[in-house]
Amino acid sequence: MPAKVGADDQGQRQGQIAHLLWTSGWDSTYRLLDLVVVQGRTVQPYYFMTPNRQSTEAEWAAMEAIKGAIEEKSPAIRSLILETIVVRPEDIKPDPWFDKALANLRRSGHLGGQYPDLARMAKQLGVRMEMALHEDDRPLDYLMGDLEKDGGVYRLIENPSSPDLKLFESFDFPLVEMTKKGMGTKAREHGFADLMELTWFCHHPDRHGQACGKCTPCRHTIEEGLGRRIPVKNRIRGNLSRSFRLLTSPIRGFGIRKRLGLAKSG
Repeated sequence: MPAKVGADDQGQRQGQIAHLLWTSGWDSTYRLLDLVVVQGRTVQPYYFMTPNRQSTEAEWAAMEAIKGAIEEKSPAIRSLILETIVVRPEDIKPDPWFDKALANLRRSGHLGGQYPDLARMAKQLGVRMEMALHEDDRPLDYLMGDLEKDGGVYRLIENPSSPDLKLFESFDFPLVEMTKKGMGTKAREHGFADLMELTWFCHHPDRHGQACGKCTPCRHTIEEGLGRRIPVKNRIRGNLSRSFRLLTSPIRGFGIRKRLGLAKSG
């Protein structure tokens, strides 16, 4: 059973333990394995239980499979991964400031709606939590000018250019300089590439439990050179779906239809 949020010796252990937001995805799993296999550090994983998330079961199954595979390889390394702390929305105290900060940042572009909950979670638990944002992740478009490197990780500077960026002040970002393919290379070098193949990323798995090829994480996985992890038929369906949406878009689609001679004159 997953550990419950509650009072323990989090503060006392923080200096020795890496507190990691683990989703079973490629990036956070790479960080987990780098910490326990390469650095020999103990990791406290956290998982935020998003309500009605279609991929929750697949993500949890992937985390269990990864831990089981580590156990087979090395029980000593497996012992460095503590019981995952699962946090649900009802566990978090409300704080409207975080939602307001997200709304302000979104005036400059898209930013995922999960960050206020994750920030509240880290604040309530009283830990600096590692978030495995990598080189191409959108939040870094907002953060890069306001990060500084400290002890091998990046974190928000004391006085960021916008006070709304303090939404991210409880997080450390260890993978800012890495790409997904770079993580794969390092995983092969350190002997855990097979474990990386157990990760999960799709938000909307199909009825066979396979990656859909249509959702944002699937699209990013393809764009970043890891399309092999999505069944070919689902990659084709994803491409057709995106092409259809693009062609039928009132704004972007018109220019494409015009170049193809499909736009109606008028």
